[in-house]
Amino acid sequence: MSGHGVTERDLTAIVYLVGRLRQETHGANVWDELGIAVKVRELVGQNLEITLERVLRHAADPEAKTPGAIHRGFLPPAASEKTPTKRGNPTRDDECPQHPGQWPDNCAGCRTEPVKAYNDRDLEPLPHQPAHADASLARALMAQTKANLCACGVRRETCPTHRGEVVA
Repeated sequence: MSGHGVTERDLTAIVYLVGRLRQETHGANVWDELGIAVKVRELVGQNLEITLERVLRHAADPEAKTPGAIHRGFLPPAASEKTPTKRGNPTRDDECPQHPGQWPDNCAGCRTEPVKAYNDRDLEPLPHQPAHADASLARALMAQTKANLCACGVRRETCPTHRGEVVA
């Protein structure tokens, strides 16, 4: 059954991740490892991607009190689908030390600085051929293009007037 859905080997990893996710989820109670294993074992053989999404979404739901929630008929929203809470503007004591007016855990400046630094970095110049090789190649490409054009300036195969004309 290898490669076709959740396997017995996958169980160990899934049980571990579900336990960790419960520990990391604010407001969620901890699920016991045996309970997680029993409920996940019931999913052996099912599609791995769908099973992981189902199990991890329920594990990240603080309202799910037991591992039995994994088998509910609905999926809680993913973290990216949840509406962010509006907190207003931070006070001077609560704001990001580098970017005044921003919450430190959701600072737009801190998120964009690594991207800006990446885009502003000095790039290594690409290896380059000598100028005469570039000019030679350009001339050859232009000659080839001109040979494929008719007197009208259109590609020969699409020109209704010069379509059958043989190039000398």
